[in-house]
Amino acid sequence: LYENSSFYGVTAHLMNERIDSGEILEVRRFPIFDYDNIDSVLDRAHNELLHLCRDFISGIMSEGADVIPNKLDASAGESWRGYARKIKELDDLQAINPDISVSELQRVIRATHTAKHPLRLSLHGHEFILVKSR
Repeated sequence: LYENSSFYGVTAHLMNERIDSGEILEVRRFPIFDYDNIDSVLDRAHNELLHLCRDFISGIMSEGADVIPNKLDASAGESWRGYARKIKELDDLQAINPDISVSELQRVIRATHTAKHPLRLSLHGHEFILVKSR
């Protein structure tokens, strides 16, 4: 959302020692709409993850151990994009600088603000929390 991407997705992959770097088994993408915010994108991502998990379980039940090499072959053209972000990076993005431009503030709000994890502004020893106006 912060980068104004037009799609987002979820990935099933083999686990290894580094976060989000194992061989990709399957990717499912969905569009990001102008009206989306972090809550709506996360809701759709969680829904896609649930379907992906169910499909993998069904595949294992019907194909057995062959499901993994079959998925690896089918996703051979997929690759990781970007890098796995850390919580500290999200926390830093949510800490608003008082000199932020209006357009940058809108991008940060859309990409990070939720009721459970609101944006905050620290100013002269006081912390202000963003709440949605009525």
